[in-house]
Amino acid sequence: MTRRTALALALLGALVPGVSSERREVLLASRRAGWVEILSRETLEPLSRLRVGPMAESVAPAHDGRTLFVAQAISLDPNGCCALYALDLAKRTMTFLIEPAMEATLLPAANVVLAQRGNVGIDAFDATSLQPLPRLASRALYRPYPSPDGRLLFGLTERGDQLTANTTEGPALHVFDLRSGERIRRIPVPYERRTGAWLDGAFYLFGFDGEEGRSWKLQPDADSLGPRRPLALPEDVTVSRGRRHNTFGLIGAGGRLFLWERFGMIGDDLARRGSGGVFELEPETGVIVRRWAADAYFARLAVDERAQAFYGIDVPNTHWTGPRLVRIDRATGREIRRELPDDVWNLALASLAREWIGSGEVRIDRDR
Repeated sequence: MTRRTALALALLGALVPGVSSERREVLLASRRAGWVEILSRETLEPLSRLRVGPMAESVAPAHDGRTLFVAQAISLDPNGCCALYALDLAKRTMTFLIEPAMEATLLPAANVVLAQRGNVGIDAFDATSLQPLPRLASRALYRPYPSPDGRLLFGLTERGDQLTANTTEGPALHVFDLRSGERIRRIPVPYERRTGAWLDGAFYLFGFDGEEGRSWKLQPDADSLGPRRPLALPEDVTVSRGRRHNTFGLIGAGGRLFLWERFGMIGDDLARRGSGGVFELEPETGVIVRRWAADAYFARLAVDERAQAFYGIDVPNTHWTGPRLVRIDRATGREIRRELPDDVWNLALASLAREWIGSGEVRIDRDR
C-alpha cells in the first residue's frame, strides 16, 4: 500500500468512535499564558484548567473526545510561536507533531489533522496514531476550509503559489482532492479581504474591497466563481475604510451564515466605534436578517452546529486588556458576559468524553 493510498483510505473512513459513549458539549479557551480552559457552554464557568506550555495560540478538538491539538511555543524557544502538539486528555500528556504551525485543521469526516509550516505544502497526520500521512503539495499559504464530507479542501490564498523569488500567481481559491492528494482546480478571486464557509454542501465566499461587500455560492465541482451578489453592509462598516485594514470571518451553521469583522489585530482602529457585532445572513440572497451584539468587537467567534448560540471574545483594544467572553442565545437574545484576564485568547467548540474533562487545575507533561 502506498502512502498516498493510506491517506485516501484514512480520509474515506468513518469517524473514529469515542472510547466513552457519554460526551459533554463544552467550550475550549486557550490563552498565551499557557492554559487551555474547558468551559461550560451554558454558564461559561470553568470545568477544568489544563496547564500546557507558554504561547498557547490555538486549540482544536479531535473526533475521539480525547485528543486536543494545541499550538504553543516552539520546542527550543519559550517565546517563539508555534509548534503543534497532540494533548491526550486521558494520559495528561502532549506529543510533539510539527513546527512551525499556528493551528490545526480537523477534517470533519475523517480522522485526519492538517497543519501548515509555510509555503512548503500542507502536512497531514492520522489524528489517533499521530503518524504522518502524505503531504499535499503546494507553494502557497492558505486559510483552509475542508468540505463536510472530507473529500475536498478549499484553500483561500492571498498570493497564490510562489512562482519565482519575486512573483506569485495572485489571489485565488485552490481546490484539493483529498483522496488523491492533488490540487485539481485554481479559481482566481477578486478582493484581498475575503473569507469563506461551508453550509449545506455548498461553499460561500465573501469579499470586501474596502467599500462594498460581495458574495458567491460555489458548488463542490465549481471551476469559477460564477455570478456575484452584492452584500449591503451597514454604513458604519463601509465608511472610512482607508483608516484600517479590515478582515472578516464567516461561519455557516443552522441554515444561516454569520459574518463578523475581526478585531484585536495590530492596525485596528478601535477608537472609531460602530462596526462591531455579528451579521446573520440569509445564504441564498446574502440579505442581512439581523445584527447581533453590535456593541461587541469580536476577535474570535464560534457558533454551535444548530446555530443556537454564539460564543465570542470581545476585545476593547489591540493590547487585549480587559477582554470578555460572551455567550449569546440566538432564540432569546440573552447574553452572558464573563471578564477574562488580560491575554490573547482563542476559542473552539468540542464534544469531550466526560471522564476526561476532569476538574480543577491539571498540569500537562509534554515529550519535547
